[in-house]
Amino acid sequence: MSEIERVAHWMLNWVKKHPEIRHQRWLADKMIRQAVNAFPEVQPKELQLALFRAIELRRAELRNQ
Repeated sequence: MSEIERVAHWMLNWVKKHPEIRHQRWLADKMIRQAVNAFPEVQPKELQLALFRAIELRRAELRNQ
């Protein structure tokens, strides 16, 4: 699994633990800060790609429900 994919899954799991994230911008910022701390070797551009991938994964999950 690539680093981006690993971070994307971490973000997806984080969002599942915090469903209220959709309504609270500060919580989304908190997730990003925690991702930066959890994956210090990942560059900002890769974090952005991981975030987009996490969104894609979540949409796919919702479509398949």
